[in-house]
Amino acid sequence: MQALAGPSAGPSGGQIFIDGFSGGELPPKESIREIRINSNPFAPEYDKLGFGRIEIFTKPGTDKFKGSVYFNFANQFWNSRNPYSPQKAPFLLKEFGGSVSGAINKHASFFLDVRRDEVDNGSIINAITVDPQTLAIVNPFTDTFLTPQRRFGINPRLDYQINAKNTLTVRYGFSHTDIQGAGVGGFNLVSRGTHPENTNHTIQVTETAVLGKSAINETRFQFFRTYTPTVANDLSPAIQVLGSFNGGGAQVGHSSDARTSYELQNYTSIVGGTHSWKFGVRLRRESDDNISPQNFGGTFSFGGGDRAPTLNAGGVPNCAGQPVLTPITSVERYRWTLLMQQSGCSPADIRRLGGGATQFTINAGDPNISASQFDVGLFVADDWRMRPNLTLSFGLRYETQNNIHDLGDFSPRLTVAWAPGTPKPNARSKTVVRAGFGVFYDRFSLSNILTALRYNGIVQRQYVVTNPDFYPTIPSIAALAGFQTDVSRCTGFNRKDRAHLVTDVPGTDVEQAKF
Repeated sequence: MQALAGPSAGPSGGQIFIDGFSGGELPPKESIREIRINSNPFAPEYDKLGFGRIEIFTKPGTDKFKGSVYFNFANQFWNSRNPYSPQKAPFLLKEFGGSVSGAINKHASFFLDVRRDEVDNGSIINAITVDPQTLAIVNPFTDTFLTPQRRFGINPRLDYQINAKNTLTVRYGFSHTDIQGAGVGGFNLVSRGTHPENTNHTIQVTETAVLGKSAINETRFQFFRTYTPTVANDLSPAIQVLGSFNGGGAQVGHSSDARTSYELQNYTSIVGGTHSWKFGVRLRRESDDNISPQNFGGTFSFGGGDRAPTLNAGGVPNCAGQPVLTPITSVERYRWTLLMQQSGCSPADIRRLGGGATQFTINAGDPNISASQFDVGLFVADDWRMRPNLTLSFGLRYETQNNIHDLGDFSPRLTVAWAPGTPKPNARSKTVVRAGFGVFYDRFSLSNILTALRYNGIVQRQYVVTNPDFYPTIPSIAALAGFQTDVSRCTGFNRKDRAHLVTDVPGTDVEQAKF
């Protein structure tokens, strides 16, 4: 669908609306009734320019009982072998589910779909490693790791006619995804695997009222909750041997993200003569509780060098010898480090002979952060059919939010649609020329708020040590106090959306810059 919608306008990408709501989860294709793409990109009903906008509408219940089931199966039989793997990667796919729809009584109907996906995919590792027993370089090192993925989803919908002028629609969506061994493949060894899960709950309620002969009012409410925990399979420090392999732990620790959003809309449409009016308001609130101990275990990086140790007759590094000036790769540097440690060389000798890590980084502080955001959007629009082949659409939108707020965000919109030639009764023109103008505002998202709070120089700090002599031991954070890096923090926006960037440099005064 994103390919059909084409490129979007602005830095945040396109938007997907599910039954008129933003920020929800894409429903299964069995539930989809209709998809609209890029309809009136300048409509004041929406906050962003509509290039790349996708509107999805789910199926209502039917007057007669209907149902369907499906099962999809595939395995690696028809797959070609990856040229970087000596054996064909395993693959097994089983998708099964179905949908059922029908009438409950003369005023109510339902639609229900259920699906279960099971995918066992082979992740191919193609790297250059060091044998942990012999310390010999293994080039290439190839392996195939099985990554099982499981997904379950259920989506019931109920449509109820309250009376002759009011109808009620209630939709619930639930999905759960579980992946074992995510992140393995390429340079990433099996120890870099993680176990992410994702659970989503969506509740949507829409009440539609017919007001008189020419007006319709829609009141919509959505509750959306997503919880995404991720656990690293290995909690040891990460090892990055540049261009060769990534080992150790994945450095996500026990992280999680819990996001809850509420959305309330009230839209009214009125048709009168050659004019079609639409106006309304949208209220949204979003909160996020995030736990991210990213790189709290530390990461050792090994790069290439220009020195290697001298060896004795048995091929053992001579700790007291002089280095040999010769270019070495990152994996060779890593191997020499292990060999020199095994030979009892001191950290100073290892560094002098061209060994040791080139960099060590670690984060410390509080991994927990929470924030919330509330925004309001109001609009009014008029589609004026000036002539049978000429329509002028104009409107105004107003937006504001509590975080980094601005009370002057008015958005005028204008669109002209013209069908060349003489209009014919009950005939649709094959050519329509459209032009538009609009002012749009890109929101400062809640994720950016979380980032600003987390990296304010107090909650979390990053330490970077160049050419550390303590591999593989992790020193205490207190011992690394002199290696704290500069932390930039966003402190606010003025009415012209110019941010104040504050840089905290240990031991110096605070410096400010505007951008």
